[in-house]
Amino acid sequence: MIGPLFLDPAESYKDFEGRELIVTTVDNFPFFKLRYRENGLPPVPDSGIDANIITTLSIYLNFTFVVVEPADGRWGGPQPDGTVTGMIGEVAGHRAHLAIDEITITPNRETVVDFTHPYFLESTTLVSRAPAERARSLAVFYPFSYYLWVLLVVVTLVTGPLVFLVSRGHDLCLPEVKGQKQYDGNHTPSYTFKKKIIALETRGNRDSVKNLATVSFNVFRTLVIQGNFLPARSWPLRLMLFSWYAFCIILYALYAGTLTAYMTKPSYEPAIDSLEDLLDAHELGFVPAAQTGTSNLRIMQAATSGLFKALWDITDPARSFPGSGKEALEKVLTEKIVYMSSNLNANVRATQRGRHRFHLARNTFFPQGYGIACRPGSPFTLVFDILLMRMRQGGLVDKWTDDELSMLQRTSGQEGAQDGDAGGSRVLKGAVTRTLSLNHVQGAFYVLTGGLLLSAMVLLMETIGYRYQILKM
Repeated sequence: MIGPLFLDPAESYKDFEGRELIVTTVDNFPFFKLRYRENGLPPVPDSGIDANIITTLSIYLNFTFVVVEPADGRWGGPQPDGTVTGMIGEVAGHRAHLAIDEITITPNRETVVDFTHPYFLESTTLVSRAPAERARSLAVFYPFSYYLWVLLVVVTLVTGPLVFLVSRGHDLCLPEVKGQKQYDGNHTPSYTFKKKIIALETRGNRDSVKNLATVSFNVFRTLVIQGNFLPARSWPLRLMLFSWYAFCIILYALYAGTLTAYMTKPSYEPAIDSLEDLLDAHELGFVPAAQTGTSNLRIMQAATSGLFKALWDITDPARSFPGSGKEALEKVLTEKIVYMSSNLNANVRATQRGRHRFHLARNTFFPQGYGIACRPGSPFTLVFDILLMRMRQGGLVDKWTDDELSMLQRTSGQEGAQDGDAGGSRVLKGAVTRTLSLNHVQGAFYVLTGGLLLSAMVLLMETIGYRYQILKM
């Protein structure tokens, strides 16, 4: 019987017969933690998601492997000058059979290596310094934004003169005084109405400023939910005042409710939760950062337009290209950078250094898959695909991920307890409602003190002016 002309790779490579493969990786918990040995011996896997994957493949397919690290310690890929760096360069240059360690599958890398199907799906997040708590002394101003406060002042200053103009127009044009008709049989204004107009015009210039100030002050009294003494003798004025009263009631309710929340719970500076927020934060000195040799850096470099191009334009060579994730998170705490990192890796590194010290963006971007990089044309790639799919479907990858995170949480919890912060619980404790104290309402006293000082200054100026008028007489 004649056998098949072409061998099935899935059958041919289901047993490597004890062959040794060279696997390139870097020390990168929780995916591949290395244990270094003495006497110049190569490192061996210690723990990690990808370490479990390659170990399981070696057992099932009957091969051994030796770990080598790339000279530059990076993930790498094809560069503009034609070179290939990092782990990808080791495989593309046939110095290693495969690379596995949180390696993102990208079109750029697929030009020099072959990838297995993705075994881990991930997205990218932004790591920034935890927003600082706002000063409680100014909490009375926090419920409204700066622009809203300005708009509120303008509206209040404009409404007073408008109410005055409507009220004065009513006094001049109303054809009735004390409920009596002011027209004679020839439809001409009566003497009483003419007299009223003359009287108003005579003292109009003298009383206008005083009346305007009185009306404006009463409008302000309504804003702070105090009674006023504005008579509404016409429907236009009644409608205007009704709308102003409704506006003030709604505004006061919103302010009071929001102020209560700010007083009883801590308030923080705006957080960087998206790429758009990162662009806006550049005005405050923040710049984007991505680890050298990663796909996150490559996507900004390759962008020719849009959001990523705008981010690339504001990078700072001195701060934006850390050599490792550890260095990046240290810079996040000491410099104004926002680090782009995979979501899981960012959580792990932030937890190791104190989760409460960092903020991870709510919105993630750049969905990606991790795969094993093999030499171009490697016949065993299909076998790896089959086994990786079984691991995913059987829940092994998820289990190994949970095991690594559980170990991290136990370790971080113990270290946090020694530091008085059980794994970042300080943030949760800060959200508990507290009894109000003088520290919470200092802003209100600042406003009162400022008003009293201003009032004293005006009184002094009026007194000096009055004395000056007496001396002139």
